[in-house]
Amino acid sequence: MVWQNLSVRRKLIWIMTIVNGITILLGGAGFLLSDFIMERREMGEVMEVHAEIIAMNCRAALMFNDKETAKSILSSLEVVSDIQDVLLFDVNGNLFANYKRPGHKDEHFLENSKEVDFGLWNDYIIMKQPVILDGEQIGTLMIHALLKEVYEEGLRAVLLIALVLAIVLPVSVILAFKMQRVISQPVEALRRAAMEIGQGNFATDVAVYSQDEIGELAEAFRAMSKDLAEQRADLERANQAKSDFLANMSHEIRTPMNALVGLTDLALQTETSLRTKDYLSKIAYSSRSLLRIINDILDFSKIEAGKLELEHSPFLLREVLDHLLDLFRVQAGEKNIELIMIMAKECRLELLGDSLRLEQILMNLIANALKFTEQGEVEVKVELLSSETRKVALKFSVRDSGIGMDDQQVSKLFAPFAQGDTSTTRKYGGTGLGLSICQRLVGLMGGELWVESKVGVGSQFSFVLSFDLADSTVHAPLLPPDEMHGLKCLVVAAHHGVRQGLLKNFEMFGFSVTGVASGDEGLQIIRETGMPQAFLLLVVDWRMSDMDAMEFMQKAVALYPRGTTPKRILLTPFHREKEIITLANRVGVDACLAKPIHCSMLFDTVMTVFGKDVAKVYRPATDLGGGEELQEVISRIGGAEILLVEDNAINQQVAREILEGVGVQVTVANHGEEALALLAGHAFDAVLMDIQMPVMDGYTATRQLRGQACYQELPIIAMTAHAMTGDREKSLAAGMNDHVAKPIVRRELFKALIKWVQPRSQAAIQTALVTPQEEAMEKIAGIQVETGLARLNGNSKLFRSLLLEFWRDYAQITPQIRLLLDQRGKEKWPTAARMVHTVRGIAGNIAALEVFESAGELEREIGRLDVGGVALAMNRFDLALQEVMEGIATWKAKEERREEEEPSVENGVDTLDRPALAALMQELEGLLQQANVKSLSRFALLQEKLLGIKQAEEVLYKMALALERYDFSTSRTVLLELAQTLDITWTN
Repeated sequence: MVWQNLSVRRKLIWIMTIVNGITILLGGAGFLLSDFIMERREMGEVMEVHAEIIAMNCRAALMFNDKETAKSILSSLEVVSDIQDVLLFDVNGNLFANYKRPGHKDEHFLENSKEVDFGLWNDYIIMKQPVILDGEQIGTLMIHALLKEVYEEGLRAVLLIALVLAIVLPVSVILAFKMQRVISQPVEALRRAAMEIGQGNFATDVAVYSQDEIGELAEAFRAMSKDLAEQRADLERANQAKSDFLANMSHEIRTPMNALVGLTDLALQTETSLRTKDYLSKIAYSSRSLLRIINDILDFSKIEAGKLELEHSPFLLREVLDHLLDLFRVQAGEKNIELIMIMAKECRLELLGDSLRLEQILMNLIANALKFTEQGEVEVKVELLSSETRKVALKFSVRDSGIGMDDQQVSKLFAPFAQGDTSTTRKYGGTGLGLSICQRLVGLMGGELWVESKVGVGSQFSFVLSFDLADSTVHAPLLPPDEMHGLKCLVVAAHHGVRQGLLKNFEMFGFSVTGVASGDEGLQIIRETGMPQAFLLLVVDWRMSDMDAMEFMQKAVALYPRGTTPKRILLTPFHREKEIITLANRVGVDACLAKPIHCSMLFDTVMTVFGKDVAKVYRPATDLGGGEELQEVISRIGGAEILLVEDNAINQQVAREILEGVGVQVTVANHGEEALALLAGHAFDAVLMDIQMPVMDGYTATRQLRGQACYQELPIIAMTAHAMTGDREKSLAAGMNDHVAKPIVRRELFKALIKWVQPRSQAAIQTALVTPQEEAMEKIAGIQVETGLARLNGNSKLFRSLLLEFWRDYAQITPQIRLLLDQRGKEKWPTAARMVHTVRGIAGNIAALEVFESAGELEREIGRLDVGGVALAMNRFDLALQEVMEGIATWKAKEERREEEEPSVENGVDTLDRPALAALMQELEGLLQQANVKSLSRFALLQEKLLGIKQAEEVLYKMALALERYDFSTSRTVLLELAQTLDITWTN
């Protein structure tokens, strides 16, 4: 793999160097072998001469058995340094005499080498010489000599070869480096040219003009470059034509869409019925969704270039499917087509993926199905294919009973700008982009889109996608209360798809459901049960084959014993809803549902007819609840000291109460400059920083803090109503650690604090922890009371206080804003924007959502300096604020009448928890004596505990003024005055 990654130049150098090295090594090895053989032969010849001389001299000694003489003769070979042993054997092979060089210890020659006449043995050369006398052998001489000289000669040869390699290899590398250019330079030129051509620079010249194979390749490159340049010119012309087409289409679509969005917003500001407002809200939502999608659809080149990015965020599949049914409800009703949704139970799971792109795919497929279907049904189905621990594979299919397609039409269906009907008088419109985009989006999401179709029967488009499961479910599951689990229902619907869709939905709710196709079957199964009250819910489709739906309900109810009438829900065609509801009311139908029906609508209706509070009990807010989760938050951040930088008093109180509810100690600064002063005198665990404030804004304050070394690690979290795209990035760029948007969602706020805050101590948790008492509150026009209470941990007393403050401070603010906006020039518009921003933040905290949204729109229009947009947004804001103020005034009057009618305890003093107040006031006095800023949070808690105590109101107000000036001495005096007023004492 390493060799493959080398450049051609390096490969050539390596090849030439390796070849030279191998050549030298092979030559050296041959030289060594030849030299060894020659040296050994020469040594053998020398040994042979010595052996012949010694053998001749030893003949007499052998004849006369003179061993001493023989040994002396053998010892004469001592002068030959290589000879180690000399052995003389008699005719019988017995050792007659021998010589052994001093120091030589090998004793195995006699045993191991006596059978060898001549040859090598270990590091020795062996020579045998017969002793001949008168032609007769009288003995044998054997000489053992070391090959030391031969080896030394070989070593010298090896060193010589190594020296040659050391000299030749560098020279060969240098030569290879020089010579490789003959080949590598033309190849490099070709490579650069290919890269330039690949990047679209077809005018690149290939500077290679040789007559070899590389030259031929260069000529082919030049020809290819010329062809590609011509083709690119053609493509650019085609691209320009397509861009012009898309630009024109974009203009044509956006013009009516802008009118649709604008007029819908204006209609929403008028006095309309709840039903109409619901339709208009869905139109507005769908219009904006369509505009967002159009921005990507019409920029087709973005998709082709692979620059379309997919989100990977949590979403609930059933909400996507519910929204799709809402989008096509009118179209399906007008064509009298059954639009059916059949969902797997997994649709209630929270998935991770791009819900907008999934919705875009299904929207395209459903729109096509309705367009090409004149009668019958369009069925959207979701099936579970496989399920793992953290992953599911779902099959989506959209089936219609429309005109269908032949094989030729199917083959070109997914090509861009292709039409199923291309005739001049074609009946069905469309751009031809929808299915191509769907196929590409499905591919980007890891799936494949396919179609099965038959002319005159219909078509089915299908695709399979895999989704990861979200780590935690924050959406409300459609689950009934325990007492309704297993509720027995009877569904009567002639259409198989409608019936199956209802059965799947009821199974998802955990109900026990039975489905039949006709009224007679329904009556029969009721009779057969023998216990009619078993079916506590009857869901009947208006369209029945054998009898009228009203008739069926009357006959069914007649079968029930007196006092056990089941709940009845009637399914109506969308276009005949009003007419049928009038008839249904006469026979006591509990609810009517216009088809197509999605699961959320069905669930809400069932819960309503059984008297269950859907919004409070079964659709819990996604905010943080109590129990173990709340205790975990307390254990993680309880005892932390937080500096809240916020200029609005109501927002200060909301944030303070939320934080103190989990044991956090809160100190308030009204603007950035005040925050800097407080931080200079006290260490806090984190800062919650508003952005838009007087004196010094949050960005400036944060930059100044980050400019000091001691505040580099201080967690600073933006908590602001600036929640548009890019606002979070601005906060982070200013040096903040995180960004939390208003209205405050406790879960998000606590999540940010848990991430960044490391409390120094949890000793103060219990004293800082506020446990508000929840009280029931009636509905208030323009305000979602339950959402507002959830944001305050259910503290209805605090919520009442916030409502009264909002009513008192902002009831007359719209004339002030109008005055600023109506003056000549626009120099006062920023002031108006700040006032609107303040109202928006408070409205969000009290869940006045229409005021919150309209204030945000007005703030944006002021920022755009659009006079027309500001006028329209101001009207909407004025109407929304007026509704809320009238609602609070009505509620306030009712509260006052109720207080007058209820027996009162003297100013509420007798209800005080005096020991707890004494402990709190004693702690507060100590903090005031130390001029400790923590006294601000303790005073806020004291205010909460004395809320509604009239004797304390004036004194608390005086103390608040003193603390606002950081006059701790006066504050302590006022505290002692308050204690005396309430007859509370403690021991110092």
